[in-house]
Amino acid sequence: MGVAHPTEIGIEPGAAAAVSRLIVVPQRRYRIWIGTAFALLLAFLIIRAFASNPAFAWGTAAGYLFHPSIMRGLGNTLMLTVIIMVLAIVVGTVIAIMRVSPSPVLRAFSGVYVWFFRGVPALIQLIFWFNLSLLVREISLTLPFLGTLFSVRTNDFMTPFFSAVVALSLCEAGYMAEIIRAGIKSVPSGQSEAASALGMPYRMILKRITLPQAMRFVLPPTGNEAINLLKMTSLVT
Repeated sequence: MGVAHPTEIGIEPGAAAAVSRLIVVPQRRYRIWIGTAFALLLAFLIIRAFASNPAFAWGTAAGYLFHPSIMRGLGNTLMLTVIIMVLAIVVGTVIAIMRVSPSPVLRAFSGVYVWFFRGVPALIQLIFWFNLSLLVREISLTLPFLGTLFSVRTNDFMTPFFSAVVALSLCEAGYMAEIIRAGIKSVPSGQSEAASALGMPYRMILKRITLPQAMRFVLPPTGNEAINLLKMTSLVT
């Protein structure tokens, strides 16, 4: 591909020569330099303050860094985070699909679920599930003509670990439901309408068209929720 002559693009030869002789001066970035220097100075002062303060006793802290109790707590934290996040994604997906369902009953039920579990603090939910045995002494399933299928004491069933999983899973599912619903809404409605016109059932439209495209909007906030959940497990004692 040839290079256009200056006269071909409407520039006089003399003007083109003058432009070619111009000296390009880089833009001064004094504010960026000052901000960078201030940030480095502030970071240095903070690190020095922490490192030189004998009250922190870094030698003692380093000795307990890999203590068995610390490692056991770290393992429990990671286990809780993974289990709760998986359950929250599953339950949140179901609630999100109910939120966009044509059924007004399903939309109302899912709306109340999101409103309640997002509105009640996680600590209150943990306290409730930890003390469920005070309200319900026994958990049983009884069906007509079949009698009692199973019955178990609440204290034997709702262990502290299981109570934490239930409480935080239900709480986190409320947030995940809104994230997934927003991802579903981000997909243009014309695609699902076209698929419906072709005779595809609603479940297949969600599986093949809507949910795969919604993932690009769902994954980033899901990562943020996983980080928040990792810190929220500190409420479990």
